[in-house]
Amino acid sequence: MRPDKPCTPRKMNGAFTTKRPRRAKKPCLVETINSLSLDEFINRYVPPNVLGHTIRVQCSPKTDAQVTNAVGKVEDEPHEEYSVEIHTSSTLPKHYFDACFALIKFTSAEAYKNSRNGWSPAKKKVEMKLVDMRYMLLLRKKNEGQTSEVQEQSVEDSDLGGMLSFMTTYEDGLPVLYCYEIHLTPRLQHKGVGKQLMRIYEDIGQNIGLERQC
Repeated sequence: MRPDKPCTPRKMNGAFTTKRPRRAKKPCLVETINSLSLDEFINRYVPPNVLGHTIRVQCSPKTDAQVTNAVGKVEDEPHEEYSVEIHTSSTLPKHYFDACFALIKFTSAEAYKNSRNGWSPAKKKVEMKLVDMRYMLLLRKKNEGQTSEVQEQSVEDSDLGGMLSFMTTYEDGLPVLYCYEIHLTPRLQHKGVGKQLMRIYEDIGQNIGLERQC
């Protein structure tokens, strides 16, 4: 068996140097993830049942009037149905971007004002448009006959029930899946919906292979 060929010393300017084969630089995980298109990211890392899954949310506390019809037959409690969509900052439609910003402002502007950095609408919008930012949107499904026209709505009436923004990045030198914002409209709060969004987020992190998620 022929032994591996040793490195050959080469003389340059009167001094001997050893030429070693160059190794291709291995791409870093964070940069690799952030270079993927939206479709590639979804196909690789978003659990396959997420985008086709329906989240049913009870509209209001149960009462006899809501669950019993005129002849005394028990009916299903009133509920709304939501689906999940994944977007990047560049694929997020403007009306959803505006709805996300309105939801953040509605739920958290006061908390931001009391923080060290304060509340800056302009800075928040710049952050939301960071090139590597991704969004998980919780969108109310429309009933038959409802139009899909985009119109300005209040936070309480918006078809956007919630949002979670996240990014593959570094923290303390380690790759992490960082959650920037998670917000729900008042009608969906305290109903376990936030836990469902966080579970999807954590599953994405595990599929990527990240040891830490923030």
